[in-house]
Amino acid sequence: MFISEGREFAKNYSMTLGVDLHLKRCHIPNTSDAVDMLIYDCGGLDLYLDCLSQFWDQPDLLLLVYDVCSPTSLQSVADWHRLAMSAEWAGGGARPVAGLLLANKTDLAGRRLVGADEGSQMAGQLGLHYVEGSAKENQGVQEAFTWLAQQLYSEVNRSQDGVRPSYNSLHKSALRSSLSNPSLK
Repeated sequence: MFISEGREFAKNYSMTLGVDLHLKRCHIPNTSDAVDMLIYDCGGLDLYLDCLSQFWDQPDLLLLVYDVCSPTSLQSVADWHRLAMSAEWAGGGARPVAGLLLANKTDLAGRRLVGADEGSQMAGQLGLHYVEGSAKENQGVQEAFTWLAQQLYSEVNRSQDGVRPSYNSLHKSALRSSLSNPSLK
């Protein structure tokens, strides 16, 4: 929903297999500035755990999403956080500027099995900001990405040189091969 700016939610959703790469500009409220976000949408199945770290190199931001209808989904958040932190340290860079835990599918209130207090507690344990929302209803999604972009923007403005590490050659190659993708606007 963030990539399409809320215009498109597929009725026949197909889950992410492996990693989908997107480039999205996020405007910073109350400024004329924007942050270009290179977004790695990673599949949540355990079978991807071993191969995902090869796609990540010094992430500046971290967004973890769980399904409020699935306690197992929330339980796996700690594993995904650990994986992201280990991939980040393998690159030798600084820790991500900010991280956020998004509780998704709040539109399914009758099927909800994970309360806001449980999600908030997990976020606190991992040092993440907590937001609830629904991708289907386009609630909380834009807010989550905007919050992350604002955190990065603030960090860059505080730093000496105003620049975070640039994309490595793998990222540049992936972006070049994706430029014809209409979702990259």
